[in-house]
Amino acid sequence: MTPERRVWVRRQARAWLPLAAVLACHGIVRLVVVHTTASAGPFTPGRPVDRGLAGLVIAALVLRVTVLIAVPAVIAYRIATALIGRVRRRSDQTPRAEQPPR
Repeated sequence: MTPERRVWVRRQARAWLPLAAVLACHGIVRLVVVHTTASAGPFTPGRPVDRGLAGLVIAALVLRVTVLIAVPAVIAYRIATALIGRVRRRSDQTPRAEQPPR
């Protein structure tokens, strides 16, 4: 791989790192919640509410909503923007004689 290509790949990958970090954080928090709650839920009747566990469950819920709604929306936006940019660049490269009349 040429140095220019390596720089381009790093620049492209850098834009996706925050999304990957959110996904990894969600996975870790979800595993911790599943492990700590075991078979009983975090809000079981007859048992006092553990505030730390409740905070962890709320964090897992927020991350879950983020992963299910925000991350796909950002991915779709980035793909659409890239495709529109590619179409614009191609249309700018088209010679004037080949363009249809307005």
